[in-house]
Amino acid sequence: MKIGKRQIIQLLNRNIVANVTLMRFAQIACFFASVAVLAVSAWNLTRLDLTAAQTIAGILLSSLASLVFIGIGLLLPSAAAVDGEQSE
Repeated sequence: MKIGKRQIIQLLNRNIVANVTLMRFAQIACFFASVAVLAVSAWNLTRLDLTAAQTIAGILLSSLASLVFIGIGLLLPSAAAVDGEQSE
């Protein structure tokens, strides 16, 4: 039995999981990543010998990175909806 190139492409293009499930998984992953970034940065900031200005800058930058992950997680459903409208 010979498997052709077209059959391999059809096999690889099949959806294993629904797009809604993948979007929800990515959204939850973004929320967990925001908490992880904040926790790891807070842990590392406490271990370093920093001045007050450096500590404030570190807190602000780590908070900003965490907020970026939260923003991405919040924008994922609307991006998935736009992608669904364009593909129809």
